[in-house]
Amino acid sequence: MHYKKIYFTVGVIAIICIGIFAWFFAFPSDKGELSSLVSPALSDTILYTHVDPTFSFEYPSSFTAAPIEEGSGETILLQAKDNPESSFQIYISPFDENIVLDEARIKKDLPNLVVENPGEILISEKTKAVSFTSANNLTISSREVWFVYDGFLYQISAPLESEASLEDILKSWNF
Repeated sequence: MHYKKIYFTVGVIAIICIGIFAWFFAFPSDKGELSSLVSPALSDTILYTHVDPTFSFEYPSSFTAAPIEEGSGETILLQAKDNPESSFQIYISPFDENIVLDEARIKKDLPNLVVENPGEILISEKTKAVSFTSANNLTISSREVWFVYDGFLYQISAPLESEASLEDILKSWNF
């Protein structure tokens, strides 16, 4: 029980650290804000397939996808080729409980995390996920979609300006 809290906390910290790194160091910009991202046309997509755990989703061909190993977890970073500030992060880590993740559980494990406008959505028409808005310590607002499936915790994060694209990606998700 204690280890899952540690994994969960490490996962959230990793997502925040990657976001901070990407924002300040990897993608310098004089704009000072995130640009809007147009929702991808479903006919102009690339299929991303992950082997272990097994899942796939379609993402816009104007993006690149890069898996990054992180200790016991992994981050899949999706970046717009023409606007690297428009990115999605999918952090996957082992999770030893078969639960439906909800706001109460997130607040129990991470009481300082900002969770606003929580709601339930379905991934792949069968897996319940909690969707909410949040802001990191730099007050950059994001759409978060977190869920547990087959022994893994999935934490998906995207800038609020990219919600339409995130929705399209999630609609194409398959296990």
